[in-house]
Amino acid sequence: ARRTSATCDSQNFDHFLSMNRLVAQLGVRVESPEWSILTKDGNIEHCAYPDMHYYNSRKLGISYQVKPTGTYASRIVSIDIYNGQPRWGTYPDYPILLNYNTTNGTRGLSIEPHTTALDFVLALGEPTRKGGGEAGGATARALGPALWMEWTLTTSYTPLYLMAEFRGESARAPDRWELGRGSCATWATITLSILPPQT
Repeated sequence: ARRTSATCDSQNFDHFLSMNRLVAQLGVRVESPEWSILTKDGNIEHCAYPDMHYYNSRKLGISYQVKPTGTYASRIVSIDIYNGQPRWGTYPDYPILLNYNTTNGTRGLSIEPHTTALDFVLALGEPTRKGGGEAGGATARALGPALWMEWTLTTSYTPLYLMAEFRGESARAPDRWELGRGSCATWATITLSILPPQT
């Protein structure tokens, strides 16, 4: 959705990625001691919109989204992790380890910068939703957004919504859903969220 009426400022923070407990950070209140630990150092851009506040560390390739009002007021509800996208650095703390529950017990996913779409599917199964390229057109650029996939997972903390967007020509090509094409694309952005996706 297009946004207007934002205010942005920069703040100084500490390195907040060392424990790599990204899922555990969801739901943390911004006035809590945990938030103070997460945000002690580094250069963070704070952008405030009526429905969401963003705390962006472009250098470290991560963005926290905090709800200003409602059920999750003042809590982290989503985290975006960037894999060397334009104007963003690459998240430095790999692997990103994610444990989730299945009917056969707890399983784990280890995410590295080179993790592909096929790797995600082999670990998580078929996505709950997927898309990309719905804009139509003959060229990769005209096809619109690149390949993306989303899963609904059960974790120790809360139901978790994970979206992965992928990059490169194969993620945008008309045959991106063919075996050996988009499946080989590496991820560009990962979103971890406790908010159900908007459909």
